[in-house]
Formats: sequence, C-alpha cells, structure tokens
Amino acid sequence: MTHRKAIIRCCNFGEVSTTSSALDETLRLWTTIVTRTFTSGQYDPQAEILAHRELTGSSVENSYLVLNNRYTIAFLGSKPTLLPKSVEKAFADWIWQGKKGIGYLEASLSHLPESLLTRRFDLWFTSLELISDFPSWRNFAEDVVDWLWAQKDKKGLWNCGRETKASHCFPLSESWRKKQNRKHDCSTRVLSLLRKYYS
Repeated sequence: MTHRKAIIRCCNFGEVSTTSSALDETLRLWTTIVTRTFTSGQYDPQAEILAHRELTGSSVENSYLVLNNRYTIAFLGSKPTLLPKSVEKAFADWIWQGKKGIGYLEASLSHLPESLLTRRFDLWFTSLELISDFPSWRNFAEDVVDWLWAQKDKKGLWNCGRETKASHCFPLSESWRKKQNRKHDCSTRVLSLLRKYYS
C-alpha cells in the first residue's frame, strides 16, 4: 500500500467545503433531522417523518425527499463533523448498504461495476464521491479502493470511456478528441477520490 499512498500524496487536488455562515442554520436543521432519524443506531423511517413534521412542517412520507437523496447527502457532507460520530457512522452505513443506491443516481454502492466503460460506473462513482465526504466511508471502502487500483492501464491511468462525458464534472480537458485527454481527466477524478481515502 505504500506506493499507493506515495502516488496520492503527489496529487494535491483542491477540496470544496461549505464555509458560508448563511448555511449554518439550515445545516443545523438537517443535522437534527438526521440525528433524530438515527437515534436508535439505524435508520428509522417513522422518526424521520416525525422529525420533518415537527421541525419543518412538511411530510416526507412516501416521497422522494427521504435522507438518501443526492442533494441532502451533498449538503450534509459539506460539514459532516456536525453529526455525532455514532450518527454519522450509522448514516454512512445506511447509505452504503442501500440496495437502490442514492436517490437520483440509483447505483448501489455495495455492488462493484462490471467495468469503467459503462454509464453505471459514472453513477456509481458519483455516489462514491458523495459518501466520501463522511469519515466513516473508509470503514466500507477497502474493497472498492482495491478494485479502483486494479482498473489502471499499463501506464497507470484510468479510462472511463466516452459514456462518462455526460457526467457533471467532465470533460476537464478542452477536447476529448484525443483518447489521452480522456484518460487524464478520468485519472484526475479517480486519484482525487483515492486521495480522500488515504488522507
């Protein structure tokens, strides 16, 4: 594993964080909702419904707005340390084990993709990026990280294929006419995630 850590240390990619105090009140609200939902140590749908009813006056019963949608996870992931450690761990575990995956992405994190050259890989990897903002993701991600390392080509680069061009973060290069540009973009994205795992 030493050579892997050395590669990651060489990749000093920037990280985005939420620092605006204007969001603090809303973050505290959602942190309270998550904490109430996972008080028992596991996801309690009735506790989530009750928390929303009491704190926001809204109903999430039978709706797509439950806590596992991509936007709520991204928002909470901007300051995951606001969650008590036991709650953060239970929340991350629930997301990881979800059979249907994160809402709007629908790619189960606990099932590895068949290859990098599929649309499912991009949805799965986006899900992985979202959960990687939570410290406890490392408890579940060892097999995933090993699989990602095994997908490098002989030159040590990752090729996610043209299917990923529709991704929200691609292309990074001006053009993907050259296959090498696509590989560099894909490698940047994968290494950015791996750096978070080893940090």
